[in-house]
Amino acid sequence: MSSWWRKIKEHRQRKVRAEIDRILGGISERFYTPLQPPPPVLRMRILEYCRQWWEETAPRTPEGVAFATYEYLRR
Repeated sequence: MSSWWRKIKEHRQRKVRAEIDRILGGISERFYTPLQPPPPVLRMRILEYCRQWWEETAPRTPEGVAFATYEYLRR
């Protein structure tokens, strides 16, 4: 059996087990890896990185400009 089919099968099994646990009130006799939320799409990761970078390099208040200048000159 190919690996991609095994991954699909395991994913389906985890979904079924999670639904059974939900119905039984979270009590289960077996241990399994809970379903993980999907990772954010690449576009959202890039936007978050740019937002953090922009906040560090472009202060929007006069106090932020003064502090950034002070930190730059202090080096």
